[in-house]
Amino acid sequence: HRNPFWAQLADDRLTASIICDGFHLLPEQIKVFYRAKGPDRLIMTSDITSWGGLPAGTYVTNEGETIEKTPEGAMVFPSQNSLYGSASPLCNGIGHVIKVTGCSLAEAFRMASTNPARLYGLTDRGEIKPGMRADLVLFTMDDFVMNIHKTFVAGQLVYDAG
Repeated sequence: HRNPFWAQLADDRLTASIICDGFHLLPEQIKVFYRAKGPDRLIMTSDITSWGGLPAGTYVTNEGETIEKTPEGAMVFPSQNSLYGSASPLCNGIGHVIKVTGCSLAEAFRMASTNPARLYGLTDRGEIKPGMRADLVLFTMDDFVMNIHKTFVAGQLVYDAG
């Protein structure tokens, strides 16, 4: 059967944008996107909700619906056993995509920074080189988990975990 999804995935002119939080897509789906598009035509994104950073527990939306944040960072409708969204930041997706695809850290960062900057025409960011904006993150990786120590925006320190 014809499905426009496959034609789009096979089209080298198109860039795919996927959520790699471990909740929206199965590992094999992420692998298919990575293998079909490669690190230059794949963008990692997040749909982190306003509950990001809050502890696991039960919350009520503005519409009065009860949702639950799991300890892993998924936002679910407990009554429907379905996904509401995520409270998992993009930095969690970096480790997850490396674990699932076997890509390098440099490729994961390209998918999360350089590729989105290119898509939106932000020519002053997305790479580390002279003349660029200097949006930088100082971090360590521990068992596929990114631990952010410092963040710089336009060369200015905006976050320091120390």
